[in-house]
Amino acid sequence: MLTPTDYENMPSGRIWRRVAALAYDTLLVMALSLAYFGVVTLIAYQFQTTPAEGDYGVMYSDAWKLILFAGWVVVVILFFGLFWTRNGQTLGMQAWKLRVQKPSGELISWRESVCRFAVVGFGVAVLLAASSLESTILSWLAYGIFVVNYAACLFAKKDSLTDIISATRVVEVPKDQRIGVKSGGVF
Repeated sequence: MLTPTDYENMPSGRIWRRVAALAYDTLLVMALSLAYFGVVTLIAYQFQTTPAEGDYGVMYSDAWKLILFAGWVVVVILFFGLFWTRNGQTLGMQAWKLRVQKPSGELISWRESVCRFAVVGFGVAVLLAASSLESTILSWLAYGIFVVNYAACLFAKKDSLTDIISATRVVEVPKDQRIGVKSGGVF
């Protein structure tokens, strides 16, 4: 089992590992999203009345779409937050031997978890806006945010923009070491 001093001295995660873990976690979030939207749609369908001609009912209202999106954001934040605050790793990070932590080697808090998500979420929000508005400029801006975030890893401290803004670090865990899991949690 590793000590906090061991965690503190671990090297920063390399870009290719971070991107691979992101790809893995993206697949998991897609599956989680399908489950969320499926369950919510089934629940909403139970309350849906037969729409009058020209009326598509509550399921198609802007308010419903906003509630649906906000619920999805909460589910995704909970997914990352539970993994990050309980043992410092999502499933993708476990597969690629990465861990998110405070610079001192401690697990991150919910505040830091939400901050990390907000930084990444901003880029995703720009990309979603670009696709709905069919804007090439916004698309390039979203991809630029992604590139700048990870390009920061090429400099001295090797931390991404997300790491810098949230005051956290993503480190590589040695292959022969097992990560300690916080007891009493869901995972």
